[in-house]
Amino acid sequence: MAAERDREPELRFYRRLPKAELHAHLNGCISTATMKKLMAQKPNLQIQNGMTVIDKGKKRTLDECFQMFQIIYQVTTRTEDILLITKDVIKEFADDGVKYLELRSTPREENSTGMTKRMYVETVLEGIKQCQEEGLDIDVRLLIAINRRDGPAVAKQTVKLAEEFLLSSDGVVVGLDLSGDPTAGHGQDFLEPLSEAKKAGLKLALHLCEIPNQEEETKILLGLPPDRIGHGTFLNSTAAGSEEIVSLVQQNHIPIEFCMTSNIKSQTVPSCDKHHFGYWYSMGHPAVLCVNNCGLQLVIQTSSIPEKTKPFEFRINKEQSSFHNRLLQHDLEKNYSGRPDNTNFGSSSSITFPVLQRTAEEKILNSDRLTLERQKLTVCPIIDGEDHLRLLNFQHNFITRIQNISNLHHLVFLDLYDNQIEEISGVSTLRSLRVLLLGKNRIKKISNLENLKNLDVLDLHGNQIAKIENIGHLSELRVLNLARNLLTVVENLNGLDSLTELNLRHNQVSAIKDVDTLPCLQRLFLSFNNISSFEDILCLADSSSLSDITLDGNPIAQETWYKHTVLHHMMQLRQLDMKRITEEERRMASIAARKEEEKKRESHRQTLLKEKKRLTIGNIARQWEIQQNQIALEASLNKDKENEPCQINGSAAYVFPEESRSLDTILSSAVQGLSVLESHLVEVEGDTLGLYGAGALECLDRNWSVQTAGIIATVSFMFIEFDEIVQVLAKLKTKFPNCVHLKFKETNLVALQQFSALAEMHRMEQLTVDPQGNPVVNFTLWKYYVLFRLKHFNLQKINGVKVTENDIVKAERLFGILAYVASSELPHYRMLSLFGESRRKQFHYLLEGKGKKSGIGSEESSDNRRNGGESTTRATLNYMTKDFHMEKLEEIKERKTFCQTYIENLVKEAADINMKNESLQKLWPQLFIELVRDAVIEIRNKNSYMKLCLQRITEQKQ
Repeated sequence: MAAERDREPELRFYRRLPKAELHAHLNGCISTATMKKLMAQKPNLQIQNGMTVIDKGKKRTLDECFQMFQIIYQVTTRTEDILLITKDVIKEFADDGVKYLELRSTPREENSTGMTKRMYVETVLEGIKQCQEEGLDIDVRLLIAINRRDGPAVAKQTVKLAEEFLLSSDGVVVGLDLSGDPTAGHGQDFLEPLSEAKKAGLKLALHLCEIPNQEEETKILLGLPPDRIGHGTFLNSTAAGSEEIVSLVQQNHIPIEFCMTSNIKSQTVPSCDKHHFGYWYSMGHPAVLCVNNCGLQLVIQTSSIPEKTKPFEFRINKEQSSFHNRLLQHDLEKNYSGRPDNTNFGSSSSITFPVLQRTAEEKILNSDRLTLERQKLTVCPIIDGEDHLRLLNFQHNFITRIQNISNLHHLVFLDLYDNQIEEISGVSTLRSLRVLLLGKNRIKKISNLENLKNLDVLDLHGNQIAKIENIGHLSELRVLNLARNLLTVVENLNGLDSLTELNLRHNQVSAIKDVDTLPCLQRLFLSFNNISSFEDILCLADSSSLSDITLDGNPIAQETWYKHTVLHHMMQLRQLDMKRITEEERRMASIAARKEEEKKRESHRQTLLKEKKRLTIGNIARQWEIQQNQIALEASLNKDKENEPCQINGSAAYVFPEESRSLDTILSSAVQGLSVLESHLVEVEGDTLGLYGAGALECLDRNWSVQTAGIIATVSFMFIEFDEIVQVLAKLKTKFPNCVHLKFKETNLVALQQFSALAEMHRMEQLTVDPQGNPVVNFTLWKYYVLFRLKHFNLQKINGVKVTENDIVKAERLFGILAYVASSELPHYRMLSLFGESRRKQFHYLLEGKGKKSGIGSEESSDNRRNGGESTTRATLNYMTKDFHMEKLEEIKERKTFCQTYIENLVKEAADINMKNESLQKLWPQLFIELVRDAVIEIRNKNSYMKLCLQRITEQKQ
């Protein structure tokens, strides 16, 4: 007895540790007290034998355990009963220090009371809600269970019900449980509904291998895979399982819920020391110890221990850090919930504070500790004669200020959890203090901790603190809990050289600083904050000691790249969001992170290209606008010159040449300034070639690949003069033979005859002319002119509107006469210049009358239509660009000048010849006489003449 009494404080300490319960069947957790309440409401039920089975606490077979649930079903037939057991179970777990609870229950319907399955679930959820409203310090979730005995059809209905509540329960319903009599049905039968549940986002907790010889169905269900396994008693080969199943469980990292007490009571495991928990624990597999059906359990004794009267115990080494590991897990910010010691309070009329008085026996029993929790205290009492105290507990009171403890110089542990304290004060003399628990108070600022340099644990969760400050001197601090406060930025952590655990859950944190300066930090809990990008927590990547971090509940955790990015940048992590990280996950994360980085780079590159494209198009548009304004200005000036008034009385009208030159200079300088950016853009997007700016037309001189050239079906022109486009149409049809759609925007299409230039294309099925920058679209009949002039293309759409037969007929009526008149008035040589070689021969053939036989004309017309060629009359409606027109005029002018000069030279030459002829006629008689005279004189002396002739001949030969 003395040994047990000595160990009682230690046991009480461990019982008060916060807990998480993940395997609590609602009907299996009903306590004896709750059962008696239910039976009191139903005195007519004969269930005394059943109660004896429950109360006697002996070991039972699994069948007997399931029979007991039938008793429970008899007393829980109304929604009021379900609400009662739900609230009682939650309260009892909360009283036992459980901070996170996952209930599971199978929806039932009772025809006798009208309770439906939906009403059953809604009632359980209502019980959870009421417990929250009552302020119970416990977070409860619900798993809707499938009972194997009900079969697959009912399972499908249950899954559908669970899917609905998953969306409507505000996060309370989180998953689906498969449980019930393991001998009923086969796992294969439930595979389809469970698969549907997994697709819907429900987490799966499956009871597997509760009994031997279930290897086949276990393999099938592990293929899902489940998110957790319940019991798993016979998974491993040492317990009638197989290594193959063990390997499957390990590969999928499926945590196992071990219900040790339940397994022993139901005789599926003989004793604690032979429980399969040890097998999995030794392998380092994720595992959790659960209570399961706590309402059906009593104290267990194990036969493996020689002393039959000694209860089996699990010892925890106080020196290990497991206390701190649990202190901040799952938001279990409330740290202790023990019962108060027997303490009597007296009061003194001379002071305003109560005075604590303990008996000598109480002091001997708990010499160094004092528990005053739940005493409805509003102030700290005066503790006289207790200077040796090391542990002081004021939990769950109404204290507003820390007072009357400055004399407790040996105090190591101070617990003021769940009070109404607004300011940290009155602790400056407690230099030995190592644990200070101030959770769930009203503190707004961290202060007055300057002298607590030995502080090891500081718990300030559940307060109103908005800034981390005044803790840089706590170099010995190992655990800091600031969960559920108002923090937005994590900073001012320099100096916390011993800090190993930092809890910042349920704040409003959006940025992290200084964490990389903490050399010993291992665990960081950031769940449920406002962290939205990895850049906000980039400093975590520089921490070499961090091994465990949680970021679930943040916007960043919803991103597809979240896990891969975190693991890639924080290679030292062992756990992320409470899940162990494997080497395979690291490898996959590294690969995924690289892909994500490449994707980001590509996205960034595309963004830059889009921005460059936007700026370039904007620059081209501005240049185009300046160009159009300049053209309009020149036209206006030319018009003014034409209308310039005559001189009156020797004086001319006053003009402003300086102003004109100034405006020209401004426009020119503006164009030069914009030319720093790209002045044109060529873009291929899908099957469309986009040309922006006149310089883009040069791309038609490039060598395009056969594949690209073959893909292009649409060419779009923007900010280019139509007359410049006309000059490259021949290249266009050669480079892109499959082009069937032309688009024009801001191209200065101002006259109908400009469309005639498009007849040069190889083929065309669609034409789009944007009203912006193309005034010709304002003409009512422009579409009909296009249809008439380009009839040989058989256009299908104009500006996205389908062409009808009526449109073609109307176009023929409107412009047929115009084409006939134009062709009639045109000389034959001009007509021939419009045709190609084959068309010229055909035209000659018609002129010579060889084709005037009956039927030949109509056949020729039919051939034209069949071959897609344009008709002779339409060909006369051609378009000549301004530049080409100017070239023609210049050419005509040059020819005229040449002809005039040539004729003038001919006339001059003829006049000279005539004048010479007249002069010869006048001089010839006299010349003739002189010639005869000279000849007679020369031959008068015959010998001399002969000698002279011989001499001349000789000289000629030499």
